[in-house]
Amino acid sequence: MLRSKKEKERKRSKIEVISPFLVILTICIVMALPVVHAVEENDEVYLLDLPQKFADAFNIPLFPAQIFTTGIIMMIFMLPIAIWSKTIVPPIFVGFVVMGLCVALAWLPVWFLVVTAMLVALMFAGGMRNWLSGKSESG
Repeated sequence: MLRSKKEKERKRSKIEVISPFLVILTICIVMALPVVHAVEENDEVYLLDLPQKFADAFNIPLFPAQIFTTGIIMMIFMLPIAIWSKTIVPPIFVGFVVMGLCVALAWLPVWFLVVTAMLVALMFAGGMRNWLSGKSESG
C-alpha cells in the first residue's frame, strides 16, 4: 500500500512538472496560428485558408486536411485540460467548444460535430444507465 502511494505521488509530481511546459507550449502555438507561411514565397495563409493550404502542400484531399487541422487545434486546447482534470467531462466540453469554432471557421462540416455529439451522448447514456440501475462495470 505504501509503495503504491509513493508511486502515485511520484507520478503526480512528474505531471505537475510537465503541465507548465504544456501551458507555455500551448500559448506559443496559439500565438503563431493567425499567420502561417505557406510553401511558396511571399504567400501568407490566413486562418480560414489553413486547411486548404495544408491540403495543397501535402497533396491530399481537403476533408482529411480539415480533420487533421481541427485535431491539432483540439489537442492544443484539450491536452492541458485533460492532464489537470480528474474526469473526462472538462476535456470533452472544451473539445466541443473547439469543434464549434472549427465549424464556424468552415474547417469542419456541421454533420461531423453532430455525429460526434451523438457518439458522446451514447457513451454517457450507457454509463448513466449502469449507474442508475446499480450495475457495476465488473459484472
